[in-house]
Amino acid sequence: MCMLIYIASDFFLSTIDWDENDPKFYVQREQEADIKKKFTKQNIYYIGSSQGCGCGFGYEDEFGLTYPAQAGQKEGIVESDDLHRLRDYITKAAETGELELFSYWDGEEWEEKSRISVTPDYFGQDAFWVKKGEFMTINKVRNG
Repeated sequence: MCMLIYIASDFFLSTIDWDENDPKFYVQREQEADIKKKFTKQNIYYIGSSQGCGCGFGYEDEFGLTYPAQAGQKEGIVESDDLHRLRDYITKAAETGELELFSYWDGEEWEEKSRISVTPDYFGQDAFWVKKGEFMTINKVRNG
């Protein structure tokens, strides 16, 4: 089972093609009508990691195994390249306006379990981990 991550905005975001021969962070425009109902923004994109899904956004050890971000506090476990690219992408996109992000496990209901408001810096903190059913509003500067 894989984590699926979608990002939405009122403006067009840049896409990054998936390359099966050189898998890396990628962003594809989403056309699925049902997922669009989760967002208030009109432009929806699917975000994937080098693993081909959203499971690679975290921290990894010397063997390339991915862990929840709390493990990033342990010796020998560092931010994954995918997480670094995700944060850079979101930071650049947030310069233009507010973003929305939603994640869920493939094959499960699209049930929203929590709602938080964050800045792009959230995507590199030791406590970061993409959580199932979490709906995020992302702003360049924290509101309120």
